[in-house]
Amino acid sequence: MRRDRLFILTTVAIAPFLCSCASKLDRPPELDYIIGQGYHYCEKCGSLQGGIYGKGPTRRFAGAGKESCIHEWQEITRERFKQLGTELHDCDWSQEIPFFRDDRPQAPPPLEQMHDLPLMTPEDSYELEQP
Repeated sequence: MRRDRLFILTTVAIAPFLCSCASKLDRPPELDYIIGQGYHYCEKCGSLQGGIYGKGPTRRFAGAGKESCIHEWQEITRERFKQLGTELHDCDWSQEIPFFRDDRPQAPPPLEQMHDLPLMTPEDSYELEQP
């Protein structure tokens, strides 16, 4: 009886720890935005994820041992994402959809970085209204 109680107590004490560790395996990158373009690489296992999160399209490449990896995602450029996709996962970008196939320019900067842009003054708007 005492042995059963000890087993149950040990199981109850260890189970939350094991569950919390298991929930961290093979997780996607944590994003600061709901919809936005980003590209990420886990150097530990070689996994790649990138595209327009929240809207699509996105592309994922699984690295070796991704199921047991607690990813350490690094944000990378679109060019680096395509380079690693070719080198590590033999991706032929010419066979992908146009979003990934074409060398598109990067997305516009986030709103936080646009605070340095000049604002329109009332005089500017008056000039626009004139014929």
